[in-house]
Amino acid sequence: MPLLNKTRPEFVQLRGDWYQLHDDLRYLDNKTGLVHEVKAGFKWDLGSVMKFVPRIIVPHGDAMTYPSALHDYFYTYYTVTKATADRILRQFLIEEGMARWRAWLAWAGVRAYFIKEWGAVK
Repeated sequence: MPLLNKTRPEFVQLRGDWYQLHDDLRYLDNKTGLVHEVKAGFKWDLGSVMKFVPRIIVPHGDAMTYPSALHDYFYTYYTVTKATADRILRQFLIEEGMARWRAWLAWAGVRAYFIKEWGAVK
């Protein structure tokens, strides 16, 4: 499993759909061999684009939690390209147990929805 933590990172729900990591999250990208880390204290909203997609198609839940934290971290700090951030999101969702077709829909959503926001920076 590419989540490198010995135990699943702890997080808390703050308000609404906002969450905060209490432990570092370490993820191995099997395609590149790079390890990506999100530090404890990072706050994210559990998948912005997913709020516009019916939950029956791409449900929130365990499979979405850590991938969305890593993806939001990438989109906040631009530590990888948009294409890499979105590819890792899809890969991580599948590794966390989401059906491939649902992970593809999540990937397609972020590819289409966030193009202008990222394009202004990268």
